Amino acid sequence: MTRDQQVIAIAEAFSELMRQWLSPEEFAAMKHKNEADPTYAGKVCASHDYCDANMAMWAAFRDVMGRDIDGDSDADCAIWNEAWDLARKLYLGSQRHG
Repeated sequence: MTRDQQVIAIAEAFSELMRQWLSPEEFAAMKHKNEADPTYAGKVCASHDYCDANMAMWAAFRDVMGRDIDGDSDADCAIWNEAWDLARKLYLGSQRHG
């Protein structure tokens, strides 16, 4: 699996976990906040209002990569961040406002 494929797979797995962990109403509210509320512009995501989204990203990373993230690895951290950005853009509400 290429790095780009890893990022996409982690983003998709993370987004699916968000759908599983949140009720449909919570997921819709989270997405709406991310799309409409300037409080959630940039690197802040409303998913944290409903659960520990870092745990979901950790699980998605582990499931796709077959291991835990190495927090000291610039490459692992970059994949994590890119997957989060992609999930936010495609599935959890745009981070672009204005």
